[in-house]
Amino acid sequence: QTVSVGGCGSLRKGSPEQMMNALLEKVGSLPSDAQIFCGDDMCVENLEFAAHMEPGNQHAADRLEW
Repeated sequence: QTVSVGGCGSLRKGSPEQMMNALLEKVGSLPSDAQIFCGDDMCVENLEFAAHMEPGNQHAADRLEW
């Protein structure tokens, strides 16, 4: 799965909750000095989609303003 700002690619197996838990488990097991970089450059499109699907999502709106 590709992790990016505002998205994570398509969800083909499992539930969103399972994906989030797996991501938190993997990231949580990394050393504290580990760096994570986005896997693609679709952040604006992902955040626009989030803002469209959840008009009250202030986090997405704030991120779109950077």
